[in-house]
Amino acid sequence: MAESAPELPGPPLYPIQANFIAVRELYIKSHTPPNQRLGINANELILKSSHTDYDEERHVIEISAQVEYGIETKPGEAVPYSLRVHIMGQFQIDESGFGKDKIDLWARVNAPYILYPYLREHVFALTARSGFDPLLLPMVLLPTLKIDRKPVNTEPATV
Repeated sequence: MAESAPELPGPPLYPIQANFIAVRELYIKSHTPPNQRLGINANELILKSSHTDYDEERHVIEISAQVEYGIETKPGEAVPYSLRVHIMGQFQIDESGFGKDKIDLWARVNAPYILYPYLREHVFALTARSGFDPLLLPMVLLPTLKIDRKPVNTEPATV
């Protein structure tokens, strides 16, 4: 009988973990007959993000990210379609590894970028399935949040 391989430890867990990521809204309304040669300028997209207050009892926070195009147009402005994709995620926070004082900053600056790939995929799929030139949201440079930790004393205690 063959020996089974020893179990390897999984990757180290970051002190913030996603409980779930879900779609809140997928909306597209065509204003012209679908045409794959009809593209839009990605600079005209409106990106929004928001978050709930941190729930200290449950140690969770919810983050929301959405992209819109052609929802609010100026008089006489013609757009091929109106689009809105809204994604949200709930994140569990281990306060022993991530200070409560940094949660709001993380939620405003870093967290929306966790949801961004989901926005990209849904925007691409929705526009492609609607018969338009598939819209691929541009790649973005991610900001980083560095947590300074005090070094642990590894020297033996002296008596």
